[in-house]
Amino acid sequence: MDAPEAFRNHYNGMWRAWYASAWAEAAVVADLPDAADRVERAGRLTGDNPVVEAVLARAAGLLVGGEAGRARLAAAATSLHALGARYHWARTLVMLGGDDRERGEQELAALGASPMPWPR
Repeated sequence: MDAPEAFRNHYNGMWRAWYASAWAEAAVVADLPDAADRVERAGRLTGDNPVVEAVLARAAGLLVGGEAGRARLAAAATSLHALGARYHWARTLVMLGGDDRERGEQELAALGASPMPWPR
């Protein structure tokens, strides 16, 4: 898988921020040894895209774990909701668990998205 820094051409550079956030979050979810490095590197490539920044905040929350991680997930969910990023907001709710998970699953279903297996 290419590093996001390699996305420099006109045909792939416009997707670099989105790719970087997915690349980083996938590393966290897969518990890869370089996950923290990927989150940090992706943070430099957001292109000031607030949705991408919120997805990276979610990845950072998953990486940290515990109550601090949960607080980051909740903040990411709030940002994603305010930005109208319904799919990512719903995914974040599922990751939060409990009543939030139920609401997230309902939102994903309303969007026609497949159920999300969680916890990882």
